[in-house]
Amino acid sequence: MKRILIILLPLLSLTLLTTGCSARTHILKEQGKAECYLDQEDAAKFIYKEQSYTILNDTVDKNNSGDWIGFISKYAAVTEDYRITKMKDMDLNIVGSLKSLADESNHAAYYVPYLNVYKYKDREDSTCLIVDADHALHRAVLSDYVKDGDVKIVFTKQTGSDISESDLPEINKNDVRQLVWNRKLYQITDQKVPDEKLGDYLCTLTGNITFNAENGRELTLDELTHIEMVPGYFSQQTRKNWIFGSVNKLSEDAGDRLAVEINYNYVYAVLLK
Repeated sequence: MKRILIILLPLLSLTLLTTGCSARTHILKEQGKAECYLDQEDAAKFIYKEQSYTILNDTVDKNNSGDWIGFISKYAAVTEDYRITKMKDMDLNIVGSLKSLADESNHAAYYVPYLNVYKYKDREDSTCLIVDADHALHRAVLSDYVKDGDVKIVFTKQTGSDISESDLPEINKNDVRQLVWNRKLYQITDQKVPDEKLGDYLCTLTGNITFNAENGRELTLDELTHIEMVPGYFSQQTRKNWIFGSVNKLSEDAGDRLAVEINYNYVYAVLLK
């Protein structure tokens, strides 16, 4: 039996890699999260478990969000009439991804991040969900339930020329517990930022990252899928999963701190050097 497992595990990893299944997508599915799909003919719609939902312009307080049930994890280039011309998976290089998306999409009016899908707290049915899209939590309803007075999501205007390396903080690829902005390093802390301290919005970071808590290194697909016959290195790892969200400046701050959204709470990121 052990010999069979040893043979099958590399094949499993190879299959996942060759089908384009990223480490993050794989681990989210293992956790029971459903992959959701955007409607390329209408960027205000997505598919969750074979049902179409329409994203409304109504925003939702994070305290009303319940179970995390699905993920989209895409950047989309969207035209004025809400057609999606190009999509890219979210990764750590937000600037590179957005620049590439802008370069490859000629007629886009909006560059929209779509992250996760949630149930409403204390609500069992799925006629109405919450989706993190275009830098905010929005109400989404089954498309068949949309009423005449409902307003579809209105996207924030952004052009390719808005995407500049100096303007957008990025996650440090070598240590995801840090941000890089204007060639400076910021350490993410666990100290919460009061709402009144939030300043100008800067960007939205990539969605979900599982990492080694000791050194901040994002875990590879092989590590996430590895099975040890005898407890060893992998089972001794301390792992964390962070859902990254928006990054904001702080009001009345000298630039030595930022506010970064981790697991739907804003915490300080403090300048290191």
